[in-house]
Amino acid sequence: MHESSLSLTARLRRHTMHALDRLRLGGLARELRGAVVRGLRPSRASRLRRYRREGGWPWTEGYAQHKQDLIVSALDSAALDAFGNGETPAGWGLGVDERCVEIPWLFARLRALAGTDCDRPARILDAGSALNYEAFVARPPLAAADLHIATLAPEPNCYWRRGISYLFADLRRLPVGDGWYDVVASVSTLEHVGFSNRDYGVVAEHEAGEAAVAIAELMRVLRPGGRLLVTVPFGLPHRFATQCVFDRDALDALSAAVGDAPRRVTFFRYDDAGWRGAHEAEAATAEFVPWIALPAAERRRTPPPRTADRAAAARAVACLEWRRPER
Repeated sequence: MHESSLSLTARLRRHTMHALDRLRLGGLARELRGAVVRGLRPSRASRLRRYRREGGWPWTEGYAQHKQDLIVSALDSAALDAFGNGETPAGWGLGVDERCVEIPWLFARLRALAGTDCDRPARILDAGSALNYEAFVARPPLAAADLHIATLAPEPNCYWRRGISYLFADLRRLPVGDGWYDVVASVSTLEHVGFSNRDYGVVAEHEAGEAAVAIAELMRVLRPGGRLLVTVPFGLPHRFATQCVFDRDALDALSAAVGDAPRRVTFFRYDDAGWRGAHEAEAATAEFVPWIALPAAERRRTPPPRTADRAAAARAVACLEWRRPER
């Protein structure tokens, strides 16, 4: 990018970084560099203002903050339990990706399970690290749980001071004994198993059927009577370089790997009015936005599309709940 197209703040940051690099002061220079970056980074409030001022399009500056605020508003709402039954407020999540229904659905189900003596979550596995944010881990029931987060590689967010344990492992080969967890949750992760995960520092793969291998492993580490909570993008099937989109046949393959049909299946559908609960037949016609499935390097070279309905990624998701049979 030519320097003349950069903002004054960005140009100042670039020149300051170059000056600190020339100092070659080792650790001190790195500390100063980090301090400058933090000081010149736009504030959360300014990013949100810019997001709204420029039309509120997905994946633009401020979008991540807007999405998290929306999700948190659901988690703190008296209407949270409705998400567990596939119900959303009118106009919910217009222009926001599927996390705005997946995370509330998951918390609603966790809260329902916490209210029963036999299934009260104590040991919880987040298989895929979708919950690895302060706004989520600080809220019940996660705040009081023995939470483990399984991901391929270390991430910037790390909450070990909260007692959270991190497992850097492939979901198909977890370093955990049989029946350890009360609840295993996997939010929009299985669709990536067996595909290219170079963005996470892993060698590319293109192996069909690996999601079934992973879900069987998730069931292995779940105690008898425990619950497996899974969400995946749903609709017209497609295989991208980095992920796939599930259809009915793919969901059936998961059930076959688990050895049982799910106890609960909830579908959400996105259209130009936002996210809502839907029947499977409605969700089955949904088309995924291909841009988000591009490798990160390609996304940086290609601006995100501005679709007529403001879709960000999936236009439908399936939320599934299994119970591991008692011995």
